[in-house]
Amino acid sequence: MYDELLRAMEQYFDEVKVLKRGARGTVTLVRHRQTGQRYVFRRFDGAADVYRRLLTVSSPYLPRVEEVAELEEYVQGDTLLYLLEGGLLDWPEARKVARDLCAALWVLHSMGAVHRDVKESNVILRGGEAVLVDFDASRIMKPE
Repeated sequence: MYDELLRAMEQYFDEVKVLKRGARGTVTLVRHRQTGQRYVFRRFDGAADVYRRLLTVSSPYLPRVEEVAELEEYVQGDTLLYLLEGGLLDWPEARKVARDLCAALWVLHSMGAVHRDVKESNVILRGGEAVLVDFDASRIMKPE
């Protein structure tokens, strides 16, 4: 199935740019040739269990996962890290970001997942919403 996805990616998508390259894999911004819609394509070593569960989830505080082979919505905006480099958020903005992150984590936890890498660079501010991204380190909680 993964080979089929890679063939489809080559046939229907253009690579825009590599967003992140590391020891665990590569994150690439791609654009669908017909629609112009942008997506994030992740190629990484690790478990994709959380991505599989996110296929059925719709939340404004999490990117929409399109395919289990880690094709997800591209969240347009600035990272919280970038914004904090320019100064502090005011109190109402900070409360809104914290509330949105709690909502994102509630969705993940309710499906039995933990993020394990919540940090400023994994929070994107899209309009008035904070969106939690990057589930590569995420895991499904074990019953015990």
